[in-house]
Amino acid sequence: MIGTGSESNTPAPPALRPGLPTFHRVFSKNLEEGNQAFKDLFDYEQFQLASGEFNSELLSLESCESILGSFRYFTTAFNQGALRADQIGIGLPALDSQCLWWGHAHGSSSSFEIPTLIPGETLHQRTQSGPPILAAFIQRSKLESAAEAMGLREHIDDVFRPNRTSRWLACCPKKTARARHRLGEILRQGLAGSSELRADEVQAIILSEILELLDDRIQQRNLPSRADAALVERAGATFDANFELRSVSALALTLGVPRRTLYRAFKEVTGMGIHQFLTTRRLNRVFCELKEASPSEASVTTIAQQHGFTELGRFAGHYKQLFGERPKDTLRG
Repeated sequence: MIGTGSESNTPAPPALRPGLPTFHRVFSKNLEEGNQAFKDLFDYEQFQLASGEFNSELLSLESCESILGSFRYFTTAFNQGALRADQIGIGLPALDSQCLWWGHAHGSSSSFEIPTLIPGETLHQRTQSGPPILAAFIQRSKLESAAEAMGLREHIDDVFRPNRTSRWLACCPKKTARARHRLGEILRQGLAGSSELRADEVQAIILSEILELLDDRIQQRNLPSRADAALVERAGATFDANFELRSVSALALTLGVPRRTLYRAFKEVTGMGIHQFLTTRRLNRVFCELKEASPSEASVTTIAQQHGFTELGRFAGHYKQLFGERPKDTLRG
């Protein structure tokens, strides 16, 4: 269930009759709350990339084996996560959204690339303050059964197969906008308590909209290789295990790739330089750990050093610039 356990939850509208979907609204005031909102659906981690207060809003609707969600960020953030269980995910950002998925925008004048996600793949998403991102998550077996009945099973096998060559579904922009509007209205009406649709009816609409987009998909424009995202993942994991890799040259040598290849991959996927992104990511992790720690049992110095920060004065300066408060203030809560 998305968003349970957050103090910022707004109670869902009361059920008018049995079988209604469940609605949630979660407003996250910091990274820790934002990560918790997704914990049951994703192995998920968010990083704040720009200075200022971190706020995000999640609206969700759960109906049978599907979830419809709207995600809105009020600062620049980078999200990384992998789906749990046998779910399929489809994103429906606004046509003018500045969000980047795996380092790339989602549209052109003639086609609109819908980002899709399957288990075993990692989401890389850079978001900015702007229109909310609509997304649908549904059990794969349910989508396959519905596609079989409509004679569209080959589309499911093609778009959502393991080891696929592309994570994008190219569709007509107008049809994408129509699907986004219809599903967005269902979510808004449900949160307002004005929807009379049962959970199975909502799920049927979600399935129908996804299958219509699959049936109407068009020739996809050439998009860069998935290798950049995979390289960024490898570099992050290598850096986490070897904080002594201070230089880009040392990191590139360890990974066995040219420096310029590493530079290009980070710029494409994260929109930032290598050290800037990796340092910002470590600062975010320190923030989350300080937020959860007890002041009587933990210290800023110990937590900072565990994340590879040895020059504590410089660390404190970067931390305050990003989060607007001193590390010890975060620890004190």
